[in-house]
Amino acid sequence: MANLYGPTDAAMCKMFCTTLSERALSWFNSLPTGSIEARSQPTDRFTHHFAINKEYAKTPTYLFTVTQREGETLRNYIERFVEATHEVPNMGGSMLSGIIQQNLKQGRFKESIVGRPPTILEELLSRAEKYVRIEEASALPLPKRKRDEDHFNTRRRDGRQQSSTSH
Repeated sequence: MANLYGPTDAAMCKMFCTTLSERALSWFNSLPTGSIEARSQPTDRFTHHFAINKEYAKTPTYLFTVTQREGETLRNYIERFVEATHEVPNMGGSMLSGIIQQNLKQGRFKESIVGRPPTILEELLSRAEKYVRIEEASALPLPKRKRDEDHFNTRRRDGRQQSSTSH
């Protein structure tokens, strides 16, 4: 007959256990036998015990901690910064521009946004993309010139390798 009125307190306590992680389940199992008398007690005790783990919303000040690291590429930094902005509610583009400007290491992109600050996030990211492409292109090794290669790998007519120092 109890099933008509929903699960019993004992059943609810058993269901509560199935929602716990290994660490929380270990805590729950360490509770003294008979210490839970009502359905709300496990939830209240759990919340009280694990309140330290609560995540708090990040404020705009948090974004000032997301600085470009020494040797970090612009692409990696922009990706980290954008990820961090998703954790902060209600951020305006001009404010983000000012924060990113402060957090960047010296370079052409920083000079660009200092000279003409973007007003919306999309403009900031579009301009960042341009400078990411420039940075990545300048990081590529220069191709070897065919003439230099030929100079060091000349062959004599008889097929034997000729040293580049003997002419």
